[in-house]
Amino acid sequence: MTPFGFGPPDDPNNENSGQNPENFDINEMMRQMQSEFQKISPQFGFMNPANLFGAMSGGTGSALPKDVIREVAKTFIQTQGSQPIGANDEAKCEEAFSIANTWLDQATVFPMAASDHAAISPIDWLNNTIDGWHSTFEPLAIGLSDAVTKLVEEATGAMQAGQIEGLESLENLDPQQAAMAAQLGPMAQILRGFIGSMLATQMGQTIGALASASKGSHDAALPLTNNAEKALKPSLLPQTLRKFGTDLEIPETEIAIFFALREAAIARLFESNPWLVSYMKAAIAEYGKGIHIDLDAIQRQAEETMRNMQDAGQEFDPQNAESFTIALNNGLFTPEESPQQAAALEKLETALALIDGWVEEVITLAADNRLPSLASLSELLRRERVSNSPIQQLFKALFNLEVSPKRVREATFFWHELREKRDIEQRDKVWSGLLPTEKELSDPIAFIGSTEIPDDISKLFDN
Repeated sequence: MTPFGFGPPDDPNNENSGQNPENFDINEMMRQMQSEFQKISPQFGFMNPANLFGAMSGGTGSALPKDVIREVAKTFIQTQGSQPIGANDEAKCEEAFSIANTWLDQATVFPMAASDHAAISPIDWLNNTIDGWHSTFEPLAIGLSDAVTKLVEEATGAMQAGQIEGLESLENLDPQQAAMAAQLGPMAQILRGFIGSMLATQMGQTIGALASASKGSHDAALPLTNNAEKALKPSLLPQTLRKFGTDLEIPETEIAIFFALREAAIARLFESNPWLVSYMKAAIAEYGKGIHIDLDAIQRQAEETMRNMQDAGQEFDPQNAESFTIALNNGLFTPEESPQQAAALEKLETALALIDGWVEEVITLAADNRLPSLASLSELLRRERVSNSPIQQLFKALFNLEVSPKRVREATFFWHELREKRDIEQRDKVWSGLLPTEKELSDPIAFIGSTEIPDDISKLFDN
């Protein structure tokens, strides 16, 4: 079996086998694949074939095409509907933020992030956050693309070294092997483009779902920035708030204040700690750099994938992009996670939990005796984020990472205990130094003790 299911078939006389190896034309195969992809592209979230095949014609596409993300997300939003913002929406949001910021001033040392706030539509949300999504997750696409390139280089090197079935030199390749060797470079370009567009489509679908479900610009609790690398200003989505409040016996005003508290608190955290942007991106980049695709493992996966597809009554056709996508979804090219990647995911999950936990602790302190529906709204939001959170789905799809509710509870306890045993300033000061690890969440006082410098440092040198 040839690598990836591509290449000339074993029997050139088979009427379904395609071209004869001696006359194999990679460019013709590219044209056929592009034609097939154009036919089925609507099934893949409106992927643009130019993003897949542009590299073949000298194009220089991004490892994660932003236009694909935007197009897919926008299409999803339009199917859900995006209502324009009215003067009444703006007035209600300003009032909610005014109350929220007054309360937060007493619950955190971080100052108000911005003096202006906004009521936005789902389309506005997409336009405000798309650059931040792209720059945050592009390192993952680069890692995957580099892994594919390295894979092809390894295969080419093996050929040149005569490691294929006892081959002594490249000149001794038979026509079929020569055709396969000729494909490797162009095939790497196709795979790079295909993986980038697959990731972009997946992200576009998730971001579209987030836009239709988010209550504010910071709802995902990620330190996203705009195209000027500035923090996003606090915003609410009235359309989503109305949908969230349907069938709830909770006043609209309380719902707006609750989510304004969340939005303003997260914005304060990110504005006062801009290093969080690079911290989260570094963890994702670290994971991406660790991606390694083992050729032998791929061969085994490919054989297993083909068997699974046959058992399911699916036929693999290398010239049909839909068939190739089915193979990908069945496990073809699934990289194995390294210890370094596991450490990066641990770092990422703990950071996400710490952000969520800090926000919950701060909001509880700010509104506990002021917002009658606080407990009910907090519980509803927790359930929603656990059962139907697009951001959780995105992390699971890209990294197989799920931020467990248990980890968030531990983080909330960590921040609460720091404030109870010390004070608000000591609690928030943690963000300016080393963040606690998973193990340190269970003992916040010991963590603080390990990071403090004693007044008399001479004791550090006592025997």
